[in-house]
Amino acid sequence: MKRGFSFGALACPARAALLAACALSLIACGPARSRVPFSCNPDAFGDSIPGRLRLRALSAPAKTGVLEGASASAWFSLHSRLSGSGLFPRVDDPAGPRALEVHLLNETAEPVSVSLAPVYASDICRTGGLAGQLRPRHLSEARGIVGRFRLRMILSSPDEVIAGFAVQLSGTQSSRVRIESASIERAETGWQRAAGESWAGFGPDGGTVDAALSGSPSVEVPAHAALELSFGPTASDGMGTSIRPERSVFSSGGTHFGFRVSPAPHRAYIPGFMPAVANGTVVPPRGDSRLSGMRAVWHAADSASTGAPATTEGRGPGSDDRLSPIPADPFMMLEWPQSKWRNPDREVFSWDRFPSILIFDTANYAVQDRLFKRLAFFVEKGGYRGRLLTDGEMEGMHAFNAHDYRAESLAAFFETARSEGFALNPEELELRGVLLDSGILLKSGGSFREGAGAVLSVSRESVEYLRYLFVNHEGLHGLYFTDPGFRDEVSRVYRSMDGRAIGFLQGYFSIIDSLDYDVNDSYLMENEFMAYVMQQPVDRVEAYFSGNLLERFTRHGGQAELASYMEDTKGSEFVRAAAELDAYVFSRWGLSSGRVGLWFSY
Repeated sequence: MKRGFSFGALACPARAALLAACALSLIACGPARSRVPFSCNPDAFGDSIPGRLRLRALSAPAKTGVLEGASASAWFSLHSRLSGSGLFPRVDDPAGPRALEVHLLNETAEPVSVSLAPVYASDICRTGGLAGQLRPRHLSEARGIVGRFRLRMILSSPDEVIAGFAVQLSGTQSSRVRIESASIERAETGWQRAAGESWAGFGPDGGTVDAALSGSPSVEVPAHAALELSFGPTASDGMGTSIRPERSVFSSGGTHFGFRVSPAPHRAYIPGFMPAVANGTVVPPRGDSRLSGMRAVWHAADSASTGAPATTEGRGPGSDDRLSPIPADPFMMLEWPQSKWRNPDREVFSWDRFPSILIFDTANYAVQDRLFKRLAFFVEKGGYRGRLLTDGEMEGMHAFNAHDYRAESLAAFFETARSEGFALNPEELELRGVLLDSGILLKSGGSFREGAGAVLSVSRESVEYLRYLFVNHEGLHGLYFTDPGFRDEVSRVYRSMDGRAIGFLQGYFSIIDSLDYDVNDSYLMENEFMAYVMQQPVDRVEAYFSGNLLERFTRHGGQAELASYMEDTKGSEFVRAAAELDAYVFSRWGLSSGRVGLWFSY
């Protein structure tokens, strides 16, 4: 199957023959050491990083890495303790393919074209030089290069060992291009536009791209790959409104998906198995200046469900890949196929734009309770805070249908369990390991202390509309836990509220048995105030507070004076608070009341 860009022509036999002819005229008697720096990216190999790698020059320009004239080519062979097949496995190999990347510098002002191609073992004779006859091959070509450019190609052949690579220049007699370096990288196709050095990557079938990357080329996303999108910043006058934000809309076959704008640059990962991209070729929005790059990033077959490039950065010793958080937008997480979870009853994600916030999605409330119920009583339940309840003591008691905890509370819970010798269940121990790996929880001298971040949880047992409501509510708590500026804004709005409005809310929190919040905790009260007013769009706040909450407040015996106040004002204070906080999160992050995700699909 053709991989890489879905546009442009493959190298024709005539062009490939020209590449070979140029090389044959420059063959040395034997291979010499090339001066081009060569390296291996550990991300492409995992634990099986090869030994010392060297480049040998099979043509004169390959010795210096300088290509001059209207048509010049540099042919290289790779020398390593691994065979060529070990360096560049087949595309369908369980370990996943790898790519060769060259860093190019056009040292003149005139645009040039540069092609990259594989060198096969059969191209090299027994003396180490190029063979007399070279067969045609696929080329990856960038046309119109000015300044620096990086060109990558997946080197993979089903029937022959790949022994090196070749680079060809097409220009004028005054053209001069330097190959600044070369490296073995993980398999990626697509493009990235940048001011100093743009990039294009192709599959083993090659292709052609305009080096200016005009028109935002389409990208093919195989099943064992993830689509990585890069977005630049958006000026305030290009944001739209929190109700109707500007969007970047992509298409793939008959489906559409995209992201709402954000004032800050960000990246997003969409795994190839997501229904929105499952049709293969993704077409970007035309003329969208916010989009700065699209890449299809390959995975090893056993890690395809992660939806993002594999990395060992930040992982603790003995970490379990099944527990390594998957970066995802919260709304994308809600659409994530449960069949792609790495554990059948739970999956753990990290918020892609706020990676210190983890989100557990569980198959049902029972799984969620095993992870978080004891925490809920220890951290938030009035009359139980600071106590570790046994399973027997919690029997028949309700925690929450969704959860949120900051690093400080998590550290207190696990340190209390350690100091008291309290036996935690297997799920709580698993949670502790995830928190340690993520830096939310730290261990020092045998004791647990807080790191940075928060953990949230929702469940698939909740119906769909509640899942969106809960992820909004808990996501807002995550931002409150981790962002001092947001906490300051919430505190300002909270202090500006009419005392009767706050009295109503605190009364509601006290008389609803399933909540039972400690109303004497000002941090908790401000946090919950914020989440209750922002968990739905601003235009629904009046109906929620003067309808839903007021009805429950009255039915459970809430104070009549406060109920009358809410009925008379129709929750106007809460509407005002929601509007002020909505304006803050939209201008800062592109989020809004009732929407913590940027992702959408249809």
